[in-house]
This record gives sequence, C-alpha cells and structure tokens, in this order.
Amino acid sequence: MRTISRTLLATAIAVALLPTAVIPTSPARAEEPAAQLSVTLTNSEKTVTTGDKVTYTGHVKNLGAAEAAVTIALEAPGYLELGATTGATVDKNTATWTPTIAPGADNSFTISATIGKIPSTERRVTAVASVYVGDGKKPVVRTANASFIQGVKDTPNQKPARAAATRSAPTVLPWIIGGGILLVIIAAAAIVLTVRNRTRPRRGTQN
Repeated sequence: MRTISRTLLATAIAVALLPTAVIPTSPARAEEPAAQLSVTLTNSEKTVTTGDKVTYTGHVKNLGAAEAAVTIALEAPGYLELGATTGATVDKNTATWTPTIAPGADNSFTISATIGKIPSTERRVTAVASVYVGDGKKPVVRTANASFIQGVKDTPNQKPARAAATRSAPTVLPWIIGGGILLVIIAAAAIVLTVRNRTRPRRGTQN
C-alpha cells in the first residue's frame, strides 16, 4: 500500500508540471505563397513638385523552381498622369504588366509620369507596385517608393517605427485539464491512505 501511495503522489506532481512542459503554445504559421517572388521599385527623382516628370523602374524576380505567370500593378496617386509604355496597359493612375517569368529570371518594368497639382495634405508622392500570381486577388509581394515634395517639411532620415512583436496568448485549456486530473489523483491518494489506516491493526491491544 505504501508503494501505491508514493506512486500516486509522484504521478500527481508530474501531472501538475505537464501543461507547461508538454503543451507549449505557439502562433499559427501563415501559409507559404505558391510562388516565390521578390519586387523592387525605384524612382528617378528624390524630390518633386508640380509639373515634374518622374520615371518608375521596377524588378520582379522569380526565386522559385517553376515559371510564374504574374500580373504587376503599379498604382500612382490620382494627381500623377502615367505615360504610355511598351507591354503595359494604362488605366487612369494604374499600369499593369502580365509577364511569365522563368525560374531565376528578373523581369523589369518601367513607366514615366507627370506630376499634376499636389494636394496640400500630401507629405510624399508615393507609388505602389503589387505582384499577383495567376488569377489571384491578393498580392504575393508588394513594395512602395516615395519622393519628397519640394517645400513640404518632412523627415528624410527618420527611421520607421518597428512593429511590436505579437505573441499568442497562452491557452488555459491545458491548465484546466491538468488541474482536473491532479484533483482526481489527489482524491484517490487520500482514499487509499484512509482505507490503509482503517485496516491497519492497532498495536498494543490485548484481549
């Protein structure tokens, strides 16, 4: 009986430590994109004003092992007038290219634009390049390029604030389960000890 009691108590201690040792919590992994691509975008003018002409040049590289049929969309602010360029479809302030990029290949695209009247609320002239695969509605990769506006106070050397790392909140379910098992084992151990004490013969009793 003494051996059983010690075993039950040792098991109870092990179960109490089980939730932290065996059931760690971790954030869900995001699904990897079907194609491995990278995109960059540069601008010919660091500082601009109304009436200036700028040229955007981008590169989309296929880092995967299979060719990728993609759609490249360059979106400029509404006050920019995009010019015509070979291989692109221009609709208002958006230009699109639809190349098929071989594995390891680097596909470049370029387009010029004329800057119209810049709204007083703007702090930079920013264009965005997005890359979609096939008929996908969400971009696989995206980047942006911005020019400073002449006469507008800005902080060119200011570093963007780092996004705070997010951690998943620890789940309470393992603790609830472990606590319930621990209570059952402790109760069982108490019952065994009680029965053993009742059935143990009393010493020093004479008939």
